[in-house]
Amino acid sequence: MTYPQFPADAYSPTAGFLCPTPGVQVPGGPKAGSYAYGRIWATNLHAYLPQPGAERYRETYDEQASGDWIAWQYVTMDMSDGQTRVDAYDVKTKRAFEVWRASAANGVLLKMQLVGNQLWYLTQKVQGSGKAATVVTALHDDHLGTGADRVVLSRAAQGQSEVITDFAVDGSTVAVVEERAQDVLRSAVKIPFTLELDDLAHHRAVTVAHGENENPTTLQAANGIYAWSSNASGVMAYDSASGQLLHISSTPSYVAVGGNEVWWHAINSSAYGGENVMTGARLRFPSSVKPVGIVFSNGVGIVNTMHNTYTFTPNV
Repeated sequence: MTYPQFPADAYSPTAGFLCPTPGVQVPGGPKAGSYAYGRIWATNLHAYLPQPGAERYRETYDEQASGDWIAWQYVTMDMSDGQTRVDAYDVKTKRAFEVWRASAANGVLLKMQLVGNQLWYLTQKVQGSGKAATVVTALHDDHLGTGADRVVLSRAAQGQSEVITDFAVDGSTVAVVEERAQDVLRSAVKIPFTLELDDLAHHRAVTVAHGENENPTTLQAANGIYAWSSNASGVMAYDSASGQLLHISSTPSYVAVGGNEVWWHAINSSAYGGENVMTGARLRFPSSVKPVGIVFSNGVGIVNTMHNTYTFTPNV
């Protein structure tokens, strides 16, 4: 069901599997002229999604789908020019448009998460220099249907005061990773962090875990399960239903959460695995499936094997 030349990164019930193409011709890949560079192929539409302001040597990244909306980052292939842009597509109206772009005023993008017609995104910028430098982070909630954008959480800090460096949204709860401003400004060997759950509906926050050296932007959440990875501890998960903190794997990894399941695949090796948080059962794919990426999109588990796409349904 996927575009045969490139694996899928996301799934839309209407548009189908979303398969990004590289921004240039890939050695050993499909022949030149057989695909459009830096675009997203939608399998159910049998067409590429519109790309606003398409440019040579740019490609899509972090493609996400939720309900009738699709969002992605539009970047240079090495992400070196600081001009990351975020674009969105309304499947119903077939309209693509720019949502945000990096600038001195807007800062840089740390992470984004699409939830229905709401695009949550975390930005960071530094004001001042030297000892007077202040790190400013802001978590935005952009209503894609109306264009209304609000800052939900923000931090401005120096020294040992903390700023937000990662987040994940689950219903009315936003989980945030917070690190010291001084560690954001310099490369520290040991970077302590705090994991906090902010209940936006009831205006309360609780700290559920502490750690060291989080693997950047690995925090994921679904169904009251919050999972992340760090160099110090590997993959951890917090189950809000039981209040338990679980050790999933000792391997620093990329993380995916869907249903009651936490999946991981190692950052520096081919190791991977999964765990059903409710039962404790360890999970694996068929031996023929060799993951290089695992994500959940609109309830569908998507495994990128580099050569094709394997899909599965998580236990709920």
